Amino acid sequence: MIDIILPTYNNLGELKACLDGFSRQTMPDFRILCCVDGSTDGTIEYLDEERFPFPLKIITHPDGKRHGSGPTRNLALNHLQSGFLIFVDSDLIPSSDLVLNHISLLRKKDCISLGSIHYSNSNSVILTDYIQSRSNLKRHPGDIIPIKYFNTQNIAIRTHYFSHCKGQDPAMSSYGGDDIELGIRLHKTYGLRIHYNPSAFAVGEVNKTL
Repeated sequence: MIDIILPTYNNLGELKACLDGFSRQTMPDFRILCCVDGSTDGTIEYLDEERFPFPLKIITHPDGKRHGSGPTRNLALNHLQSGFLIFVDSDLIPSSDLVLNHISLLRKKDCISLGSIHYSNSNSVILTDYIQSRSNLKRHPGDIIPIKYFNTQNIAIRTHYFSHCKGQDPAMSSYGGDDIELGIRLHKTYGLRIHYNPSAFAVGEVNKTL
């Protein structure tokens, strides 16, 4: 069984599409830990009532309020049971082989598996096109990526590393700062390096403009 940490905050429509993508995985031996960050859009009610073709556990903050992405992912720490751990953001739709391709790499190498993101609106939004081009710049399958590019949008590691370092720093509040700090800590403490794994891809959109 593989654990997948899926944080969500008030994006029920995107979450539904994300979970639908997970229902189509070629490697079905996984469990989703859906960490809800104080959502008020009916997310918890939907997760309670819907039936999924995979185990799903709903985890919430005790006070029901919003605490940010890092503390929300950390909600899963006391519930991890597998040898492998995948992080995916709930506004992404995983490709059918995402789980398989992440785990295949981790079984070969003790590393961080960094999946790719395909932005579906890169042809129509100039900022999205820039982000897509930048993320693919000079990267090839298996390349070692600088640890500063660690991000939890679509990434996988062996579970005990996340557990032993007690997750993300809850004091980090800036966008992306908690991811970079965790990546640096994993590298300094365990010597882990990021390997680019574009076959483990997810699809999303950037809904920002210049």
